[in-house]
Amino acid sequence: MSREAFVIMQTRRQILDMLNLVYPSPMMMGSLCNCLISSSPTYDDDLLARDTTYLADKGYIQVIEKNRLCPLLSFKRRLVRLTARGKEIADRIISDPALEI
Repeated sequence: MSREAFVIMQTRRQILDMLNLVYPSPMMMGSLCNCLISSSPTYDDDLLARDTTYLADKGYIQVIEKNRLCPLLSFKRRLVRLTARGKEIADRIISDPALEI
């Protein structure tokens, strides 16, 4: 496995672990990004968008892009939360080879 692949898998696992800490509540995308930047200073919004899109496509997270008060939220104000399947992955009840380090 390449170093780049390892870092991607590690970051996606970190996202799930952070969301698991606040489950069932959602977390703001900006807060999630700040946490990831603290462990990897080169991490940015584009990488977070890539990783959260992947995790959402797998059904592990739900990205909430709008609410009743604001019809379209900016990227950092969007909310993200674990789905039931994402919770099982985060708790390591089930596994996904694409996220195993």
